[in-house]
Amino acid sequence: MKSQNYIRNLFSKERILLFAILVATFISYFQIVNYEFIKWDDDTQITENKNVKNFDLQSVNYNLHQERYTFITLTTFSAVYSIWGNNPIPFHLLSLIFHLLNIIIVFLLVKKLLNNINVIFLVTILFALHPLRVESVAWISEFKDLLFTFFSLISFLLYVKYLQTCKLRFLFLTSLFVLFSSFSKIQGLFVPISFLLFDFYFNRRFSLFLILEKILMLFAVFFVFQVKTYIILSLIFIVSYAFKARLKKIKLNNKQLKYVLFVFISILVAYTLFILIIKLVYGQMIKMHKIIFQ
Repeated sequence: MKSQNYIRNLFSKERILLFAILVATFISYFQIVNYEFIKWDDDTQITENKNVKNFDLQSVNYNLHQERYTFITLTTFSAVYSIWGNNPIPFHLLSLIFHLLNIIIVFLLVKKLLNNINVIFLVTILFALHPLRVESVAWISEFKDLLFTFFSLISFLLYVKYLQTCKLRFLFLTSLFVLFSSFSKIQGLFVPISFLLFDFYFNRRFSLFLILEKILMLFAVFFVFQVKTYIILSLIFIVSYAFKARLKKIKLNNKQLKYVLFVFISILVAYTLFILIIKLVYGQMIKMHKIIFQ
């Protein structure tokens, strides 16, 4: 009986439709593997970019500080280039894979918002095969658009989960993927503003706390390497949470207050230690690199 239910779920109408869209998309776009690099950003970003062709600490450091809002994209280019060199096929295949992943996430996101399989199917297939997606998938340099979309869609899923459960860990994860999105393409900076649409859709009551969430995410992106900023923002978040509870006339007992403080302090301490360890390890690696290659 269990095996029958498993098979029935495995071959459900929704999954069959999603699989059909993925197959149609793969067939439509697979021809891009025959395309070469073009003299329009592909040269400056990849084939003639020494900070992509040389996958070392100095290049990574340069991209992190000088090309921050395409850092993840350029690092991905470097990783692919270090293995396959000046071969466009792996770059095109990577673009196609991420487009297929984005289709799956769009399907899951729309499914969370709507309960009409026909509408879900229509939205997903429009995203998958719309002509406006061709540039992002076929042009290697626009891989940043696919990465930005990938992390943004995941942040949307996590934010919806946060709205449905009110659990702070989903808000923290949402902020993390907003950061990844911003470090893939600069348009990721506007993702927190997009969350207002979800607030409206789920009839969330407008409040200072609602606005503050988005401001904190923006600050997290702009000042990601400044620990002092996170301390200040965490304190603001704690105060605003208490203020929100007071406005709603929620009586927080000592146990609840301790739990809220414990969660925020734990996140703050964990992040602070993470940044300090990364800086320490990264600094030592830079020193070793200079000693070895000087």
